[in-house]
Amino acid sequence: MRLFVAVYPPQELAADLSSLVETLALGRRAAEGAHVKLSPVEHWHVTVAFLGEVDDDRLPDVTEALEKALASWRVERAALPTLRLSGGGRFNQGASTVLWAGLHGDVASLTSLASAVSTQLKRAGLPTDPKPFRPHLTLGRPGDQLTSAEVESDLAKLGAHAGPSWTVDELVLVRSHLDPEPRYEQLTVLPLAA
Repeated sequence: MRLFVAVYPPQELAADLSSLVETLALGRRAAEGAHVKLSPVEHWHVTVAFLGEVDDDRLPDVTEALEKALASWRVERAALPTLRLSGGGRFNQGASTVLWAGLHGDVASLTSLASAVSTQLKRAGLPTDPKPFRPHLTLGRPGDQLTSAEVESDLAKLGAHAGPSWTVDELVLVRSHLDPEPRYEQLTVLPLAA
């Protein structure tokens, strides 16, 4: 099974960001039926760790590693992280372009959590993505369907955006199904507070 670990913004924050995305070229072109891959709002999340393919019988090991990560992270933290969807950016260019919303607030605490999760997954002999943690929320993959001017305009609008803040209170183990229409299945929800 294909797994990742994430935190999800509350629905009202996703709705706030969705209102902005509708005004972006990315959102307008998707509404017009252009071949841009706009991430569905219900899929919006911040990936804390990506495991990839894991054997079904290792699922208890994944859960145990996450519980250990939370236990070690809680020792360092006095409060739960408060974040805000704010700003944004782009990964890659041309056909590989990805637009994302950024995070502000207690990003250091989230980064610390991601590090604890990665450490415990490695100790359990589970796969983890070797790339460094870059906290973001993927909005869509327009590829080369937007002009450079449209991408730059979208980036400027994302850069000016500052959504409401929220307190992150849970970590979610998610299974992704790569069907023709990808879907996410939340397997385990772990509270951040002890």
